[in-house]
Formats: sequence, structure tokens, C-alpha cells
Amino acid sequence: MTTTAEFAASKEFVEAFKQAASIALKKARHRPILECVKVSVIDRAVTVEATDLQTYYRRTVELDDIHAPVPLTSAIHRIAVKAIKPGTRVEITDRDYTIGAVKTRGPE
Repeated sequence: MTTTAEFAASKEFVEAFKQAASIALKKARHRPILECVKVSVIDRAVTVEATDLQTYYRRTVELDDIHAPVPLTSAIHRIAVKAIKPGTRVEITDRDYTIGAVKTRGPE
């Protein structure tokens, strides 16, 4: 069974995601996970985290319209920052994510 969290990106979430994406590395040859932003959803809070191994960024944003039946964490590639604006629909599962029209597919 796939767990899903979905919400509309608020201005605060967009700012947090853009800041985290600016910390995440553009190219991480040996550790590609460093090119991602970690997004965790618990209750009505979304936490955004990123690191380049020298700087660590973490910010939690409270959202009113979130639908997350259970806590969920996903790694979103920093390139997704191009697709996110306030009001953009974000859907995160334990395998993939959708941000507006941008969809990814994780491993089966």
C-alpha cells in the first residue's frame, strides 16, 4: 500500500524549498542524495531539509490544507524548484512525487 501526502504549496513552503534547493549540491557525483531536498510531513507540518555537508538547512512550515494520514518522508531533487510556486499542488508518496505537472517515478 502506498502512503500519500498532498497539499497546495504555500508561500512559506516555496520559500523554504527554494532556500533548501540552494544549499543542495548541483552535482554530487559520489553522493547523488545531496542533490535532493528532504521533505517530511507529520500531521499539519512540512519540514524541508538539505545539506552540502558543510551547511545544514531545516525549516518547518505549518499548512492548513494538508492531507497526510501517516508521517511520510521523501527526497525531492533540487531541480523541482523550477516547477514550484505558491498554490502548486504537491503530492508525495513513499516512492515518488508530483509537483504541479512535474512527475517522477521511483523504484518499483
